[in-house]
Amino acid sequence: MVEPLNPNTMFCQKAQTIIDLQERGYDHDFVLDKETIWCVQHEVPVYPDDFEIVEVHHCGAQLDELSSCVIYGIRLYNYDIKGIMMSRYTTLYNGVSIRMWTKLNNAVAALTGELACA
Repeated sequence: MVEPLNPNTMFCQKAQTIIDLQERGYDHDFVLDKETIWCVQHEVPVYPDDFEIVEVHHCGAQLDELSSCVIYGIRLYNYDIKGIMMSRYTTLYNGVSIRMWTKLNNAVAALTGELACA
């Protein structure tokens, strides 16, 4: 059984993960939208076929908790751009397209060994 983490510990894990990614060149920010991820610095949408999820980090006690989040290390295929996207785990259940859901869900499944939502 996994011991629940207190919010301060979880925050430290989030911060440490983000700092580590930034130090390794993940210097852009992405925001999850329904059909795309949005590159904040360039103000452009990026479609699921145009990026890969290189790393996935889970911060929180359990994947289904409201306070749980997933941090993605993202690399664009056609550009020398790497960045970070952070979302609540529950986002995988609501509001994203099937293509985006599949991409995110498969990345989480690789981390956990199981699908987030079948």
